[in-house]
Amino acid sequence: MTKRFWFNGMLLVAFAAVVMACPNKDNGNGSVNLSLNGTWIADDGYGLVFNNGDWQGLMESSPIAKGKYDLEGDTITMTTTDLHSNLVAAAAKEAMPDVPAIFVSGFLVALGINAGWHPGLTLIEKVVSGLADAEMMDEETITMVEDAMTEFGDELLAPQTLIYSISSNGRNLTLSGDGYFEGTFTRK
Repeated sequence: MTKRFWFNGMLLVAFAAVVMACPNKDNGNGSVNLSLNGTWIADDGYGLVFNNGDWQGLMESSPIAKGKYDLEGDTITMTTTDLHSNLVAAAAKEAMPDVPAIFVSGFLVALGINAGWHPGLTLIEKVVSGLADAEMMDEETITMVEDAMTEFGDELLAPQTLIYSISSNGRNLTLSGDGYFEGTFTRK
């Protein structure tokens, strides 16, 4: 019995050593690095949450976008799948800084945008059609806004490949390259 207990114990230690030595695993959607899991916040208030191949973007602790990520070596490719109504609310608040938040919420409702997650370009399309339906802009302005929003959506929804590194103490994440998510983040 003692030999069997010892053998099982050694087998467990060997298995744990293999798991600890290999922080990357395959979640069925590609490789993930378990040390990425968690919430990371930048000095400007933006943040990212990683969870086994899924990510979520935050602005001042509120969700704004989410999607999937995949790793290959020291690169991370992040693909946006959904946008949150908070993104439009923040843009509206930035465009109308003196307007109380309650009116911004009413503005979203008037555009037909429910609070919550919206797939891909659907949210952007709702903004443009809502502005047109509300007759808040003339045709030329609607076309200009529609083109700008579509370009913004195409850029935001395109997969972004960045170089990532996690500090040796696991407290800092650096994403570098050309994309919306680049910067240095601290583990929360």
